[in-house]
Amino acid sequence: MSDASRVPPASPPDLPRPADVPAAFAPIYVPFGLHPRAAVLDALRRALVVAEGHPEGTRFVFEMHLGPR
Repeated sequence: MSDASRVPPASPPDLPRPADVPAAFAPIYVPFGLHPRAAVLDALRRALVVAEGHPEGTRFVFEMHLGPR
């Protein structure tokens, strides 16, 4: 069993989006303290799910916001 399969998903369940947000927009929320590798793997998994539904013109944008140290 790989380490990634033992890590719970980093993102909460999908929430309803406002009408002005494109359906292909999939924000990734990472709880503080979660291992960065698990967060990246979860973000990639969710991005691929979005890309399957919108194969034409799908772009991926990853942002990392670090809290105070």
